[in-house]
Amino acid sequence: MGCSAQKQSIKQELFVSKLNDKEIIEIRDKILKEDQRFQSINTNNFQVSIIQDDGIYTGEVKIKKKDGVGEYISYIDGNNSEMLNKKVKEYYLGQWKNEMKDGYGLMVYYNGNQYDYYVGEFQQDKRHGQGYIKYSNKQQYKGQFENDFFQGKGIYTLQDQDTYYEGEWIQNERDGLGKEQGKDDNKTWQYEGYFSKGKRQGKGKLIIDKEYEIEGDYENDFPKNVIITYKQQEFQDYKYEGYLAINDKQEAIFEGTGKLTMKNNQILEGEFTQHQYKKQEVQEK
Repeated sequence: MGCSAQKQSIKQELFVSKLNDKEIIEIRDKILKEDQRFQSINTNNFQVSIIQDDGIYTGEVKIKKKDGVGEYISYIDGNNSEMLNKKVKEYYLGQWKNEMKDGYGLMVYYNGNQYDYYVGEFQQDKRHGQGYIKYSNKQQYKGQFENDFFQGKGIYTLQDQDTYYEGEWIQNERDGLGKEQGKDDNKTWQYEGYFSKGKRQGKGKLIIDKEYEIEGDYENDFPKNVIITYKQQEFQDYKYEGYLAINDKQEAIFEGTGKLTMKNNQILEGEFTQHQYKKQEVQEK
């Protein structure tokens, strides 16, 4: 990406944005208005405009290299001449250091259908530090980045704005301690506990609406050795402690050693198979 390896023409002028894409202009102007860290980005200082093989840069330079505050535009057709009504592949407005995005900036990029954008910190051309991404499908991530990955603590929200994960990330996957919630079949659920490589793994607690809680060990996204406490009025005195399995319908069922406490202090303790108690021993407390 170095200037010395590319064809380029350079001219000095007052800063005038080369951007003419209305959708990206709308995104840019919204960010400039709402984000206080961008107040120093839109300046009227003398700038340099550089037309390169890989894009058009307008901004500050040092030794003919992008350095300081500047705007960069590349086009999908690869032809970076200053022409109107061309489809933008990537747009960046922000800080540069030694030819690379470095510091704080806005990056808008074409995803093959519409535009997604990132606002936040960069280091050596990569998203690195605090920032947020807003996708064209209304999903978004806000939190820490490292070398372009979700890394550290962050929150990812789906388009319904009610389903989200908040917690620790490793290379774009939920990993570590976190909390997620959502709604299925008009039932609200919430899980809080540990994740590994994007799945529930380790100690955790899942609450399903006002029906029941499943607390204990999770493996590969599913409860394994847990305590189930029932909340419905008709099952208020029920509790299951033991092992579960997943049937063909992806439902959690009693499977293995367990203890089921029912009404009237009745207890079934022993082996369960396919959600059925096998050892027919009934005890009284």
